[in-house]
Amino acid sequence: VNDIDLLNNFHHALKKNGLIILNVPAFEILKRKHDIVVKSKRRYRRNILSKELKKIGFDITLSTYRYPYLFFIILLKKAISSFSTIKPSSDLKAIPNWINKIFILIGEIENRIILSKITIPLGSSLFIVAKKK
Repeated sequence: VNDIDLLNNFHHALKKNGLIILNVPAFEILKRKHDIVVKSKRRYRRNILSKELKKIGFDITLSTYRYPYLFFIILLKKAISSFSTIKPSSDLKAIPNWINKIFILIGEIENRIILSKITIPLGSSLFIVAKKK
C-alpha cells in the first residue's frame, strides 16, 4: 500500500468531521542512514502533502513543520556522516536528562507558537491536522 492509498483508507474509515493527525519526516534533503534503519520510505513537503489530502477530501486544519532546530543539526550530521564508513544506525538514543529537559522546554515553546497559528517554515518533521469533509 502506498502512502496516498493509506490516506484514502483513513479518509474512508473516518466519520464526517473526523480528524487525521500526521507527524511525518520532512524534506528529502534530510534523508540519511537513520531513515534507512527506521524504514522511512520518503520525506514530505508541506504543500505537496496538503494538496494530496485536499484531493482525497480533507480540509486542512493545521499544517506546519516541527523541530526547526533539528533541521540544521540533522543536515550537519548528514554532511559529517557522509564521510563515515560506520554501519548505519538510528539517531534515536538516550540522552542526558538535562538535555531532554531543554528539548521539552523548546517543544513547549514551539507548541505555543503553533497554537497561535504561526507557521514554522522548516523543520525535521511535518505536522498536519486534517478534517474529513
